[in-house]
Amino acid sequence: MILPADVPSGFELTTDDDGRPVILYRTHGARLHAIFGIVWLSAWVCGCLWGTYSALWGPDGMDACLMVFMLPFWAALFLVAGWCAWDHFSVTRITLGPDVLEAEKYLYRFRRRRQLAREEVTAVRRVKYVGDDEDSRPSWGLALDRGTEVHVLSRQPIDKVDWLGPIVARWAGVPFAPGWDAAREQRDVL
Repeated sequence: MILPADVPSGFELTTDDDGRPVILYRTHGARLHAIFGIVWLSAWVCGCLWGTYSALWGPDGMDACLMVFMLPFWAALFLVAGWCAWDHFSVTRITLGPDVLEAEKYLYRFRRRRQLAREEVTAVRRVKYVGDDEDSRPSWGLALDRGTEVHVLSRQPIDKVDWLGPIVARWAGVPFAPGWDAAREQRDVL
């Protein structure tokens, strides 16, 4: 069996209808990050409500200029809230078929899916995301090399990547490498 018995928190092992091994992963931890996001989005909602209220029922009546000014703030609020929901509540599903690995990240009806043939995968690597312009907290990803880098797990604690990496490498028949410095343009994040 390709899947080990000891499963870290956040992972769930199951099989699909065809009996293929399936690994489900829900982001586990990052509570401080989630709490900050909720507080920040709550303040943003209050600001948008106050601005819209002022634009509609201000002392001088409806202010069309302020209403137009508020539209980008509402649009940005929905985009950021959607990104936060995707980041904290989406599920990553990795199906290890006999010849194809299917990696899918989904949240309700929104999906992002990649299929990788076993013979295309030349390496499985752990990738570190560092501060600068990507992340402020240390986090890691799992990348499969097939000419370009495809991330099947991104911005997670190192123990999650170190558990999943050898499983995927064993499936692909390639070694699991601890690091990789590929150019950003070559990355395809799930």
